[in-house]
Amino acid sequence: MQKLLFIVLSALLFSLASCDNESDSLVGTTPPGAYSYTSYDSLGTAIVKGWFTMNYKDSVHIIGNWSFEKIGNPQDVGPQVGAGKLIGGIDQDKVWVELNPQFRDDNLQLIGSITGNKFSGKWMWLSYAGISNHGTFEAIKN
Repeated sequence: MQKLLFIVLSALLFSLASCDNESDSLVGTTPPGAYSYTSYDSLGTAIVKGWFTMNYKDSVHIIGNWSFEKIGNPQDVGPQVGAGKLIGGIDQDKVWVELNPQFRDDNLQLIGSITGNKFSGKWMWLSYAGISNHGTFEAIKN
């Protein structure tokens, strides 16, 4: 009986420890002033989460950093997993951001608008073949 109780308690503690590790994401804590990011596939299922910063170099140019990870095991999310530097710009009321600006092939672009503290729109995985995948995103400034 004591052996069974020990096994059950051990399994319970292991489960609780695993739950705690899930909250410790690879993207870390969202920096102050950064945007909390979620992207969705074309069916509306959340596939990537993380954060990014947008700093304005001037009235039309943006630079920043990003750190994203998959939610579950989605396919074809493109290069929106990991971390890196971003660039972007503003054209009238549209904002665009490139996560991998050093690549014309295998780049991920966010195009949308900012309303209050929310930046939302569409993401596109761009390659030499054209748009390899796409969906929507939402980012809330902290």
